[in-house]
Amino acid sequence: MKQAEESAQESIERLRLALVESEARYRSLIELAQHSFWETDAAHRVTAASDAAAFVAALPVADLIGKSFWDAPSTIPDEAGWRGLQKTFERHEPFRYFEVSRLANGGERHHVLSGEPRFDPGGRFLGYRGFSRDVTERVVAARRAHEAGEHLRSAFQRANERLESALEGGMVSIWDTDLRTGEVWLSDGWAALVGGPPGETRTTVDELMALTHPDDLQEVKRRSAETVRGERASYTEEHRVRTLTGEWCWVLSRGKVAERDAGGRAVRMTGTNVDITERKRAEEALATSEAHFRAVFERSNAGIAMWDVDGTYLAANTAYCEFVGYTADDLIGKVTAGELRLPGDNEGFDMTGRMVRGEVAFTSRDRRYQRRDGSDVWGRTTVAAVKGNDGMPQHFISVVIDITEARQVRERNERINIELEERVAERTVELRSALKELDAFAYSVSHDLRAPVGAVSGLAHLLRTGEAPRLTDDGKRLLGMIEGNAERMVNLIEGLLRLSQLGRGAIKRIPLSMEELAREVVRDLAGGTRARIEVDAMPPCEGEPAIIRQVWANLIGNALKYSRKRDGARVDIGWDMEKKAYFVRDNGVGFDMQYAAKLFGAFERLHGEAEFEGSGIGLAIVQRILERHGGKIWAEAAPDRGATFWFTVPAPASARKR
Repeated sequence: MKQAEESAQESIERLRLALVESEARYRSLIELAQHSFWETDAAHRVTAASDAAAFVAALPVADLIGKSFWDAPSTIPDEAGWRGLQKTFERHEPFRYFEVSRLANGGERHHVLSGEPRFDPGGRFLGYRGFSRDVTERVVAARRAHEAGEHLRSAFQRANERLESALEGGMVSIWDTDLRTGEVWLSDGWAALVGGPPGETRTTVDELMALTHPDDLQEVKRRSAETVRGERASYTEEHRVRTLTGEWCWVLSRGKVAERDAGGRAVRMTGTNVDITERKRAEEALATSEAHFRAVFERSNAGIAMWDVDGTYLAANTAYCEFVGYTADDLIGKVTAGELRLPGDNEGFDMTGRMVRGEVAFTSRDRRYQRRDGSDVWGRTTVAAVKGNDGMPQHFISVVIDITEARQVRERNERINIELEERVAERTVELRSALKELDAFAYSVSHDLRAPVGAVSGLAHLLRTGEAPRLTDDGKRLLGMIEGNAERMVNLIEGLLRLSQLGRGAIKRIPLSMEELAREVVRDLAGGTRARIEVDAMPPCEGEPAIIRQVWANLIGNALKYSRKRDGARVDIGWDMEKKAYFVRDNGVGFDMQYAAKLFGAFERLHGEAEFEGSGIGLAIVQRILERHGGKIWAEAAPDRGATFWFTVPAPASARKR
């Protein structure tokens, strides 16, 4: 009997020791997993908590015990979220990853709760048992990553979501290693991490080491060995592990000695593995992006600088420093952007204020900078504000292109243009004076020549009438030549007088009906012609009636003259909508366009006087009239295919407005 009691006592003792060992293992796992343990009763009141502050911030254990989770004030979740949790409790269902945020003295704290219902052997509900984990650092880190830049936010967000999903779905693998046998037990998170079938995994240390990347293997072994020898309390190591598909994933591994024998030799280690592949990829992407930005920043020919909202320079590349004449050490943190503005340049402050108020996204302008040596340089500057989550500028980025040389060339050209304009004005005055003198001379000469030429013509006429019986045939022929040349001389003199008179006096402009003027000229000239003349509708113009009528008379007269030998001669007069010009077109002898430049010169003729009479001054008069009115004239023709003369005269002001 006594022996049986002793045997039972020994069994109880062994069970007690096993229980102690199990609890120690359990507490080690909880500690390494950074979880806090809690229990509730059937009424959902907290009855036990390993660390109340870990999941109900700033509430002492005494204030926590006897209360439900939803009795404590919180910022997240809202009332609907708490009601959902309460219904889950009432249905006695397990729950995972229930997020809670509470205000504490140190600020807002964030936690996640997971729990399962407890039942006695008879199936009676006893309450809940679960874990809580403080995720404040992760939430804060996520916020800071979000503020680091829009271009990296999505990458960090994906990494964060992957990490949260891994923790929630069991991708945090808890492991327990028996150092005496080398056997390793891993929770079901390991299978999800390496791509194996769901469930717990049992393997060996050697098999795990075989999955470790060769470049990381020695460092993993070294840190583990130091922990086993007691040289460090625990270790944290990031290394690569080969998955079942042959790819490499990154793992954050933590471990510590959970048990030592009586001689102090480590016999068991426990720890966790977390998949951090997405985080590492995000870090690599960030490093690559930073390297690219730095390369562009440093190698750019344009000056790039960043400055704080108070104007203090935060960074500047080599091109910017060379542009303003400062070294980076002398500029960054010591000089403000305002110090490089010239006195009186307040436009930059106004533009910065508009960006701060959100009125514009960026500004661009040409401005002068004051270099360190006091000299001025010109820069084409674009400034943009980099804003934070609150919509307020955190800093400004400025890109500057040196346009000093271009600006100097521009200013030099402006000075040259001013000088040219002054010289042109002077030459114009001289030219007008010369033209006036030339017109006066032509008028004077023409006027003075009229008397002797008239006398020659009169004497020739008296000689023909008084001495005709005594003149021989040769004498009569010579006398006819004298009369003809005298008449031709009179016509030339009259043309010179009209041409010179066109350069004097002001033009009296009134609205004119071009169609009526053209028809009047046709009635005057068409009496002795067999040509068919068509006058189309034409818009009015503005000018002096007498001399505009002379334009029509000269052009229509020329058309009739040069088409009179043509069978079926035709003259068309009208307005061309496309060219915005009046025209006179004939189907006469035409001319070669290579001689068109001679058309409007005084006394220039393209046809002999024996073939077609004329002084050669009619078109010159037309051009002078049109130029005085602000118009122009040009011609199109081909030999034996007729000619078209186009001309423009400004329309009345009322017609121009329409």
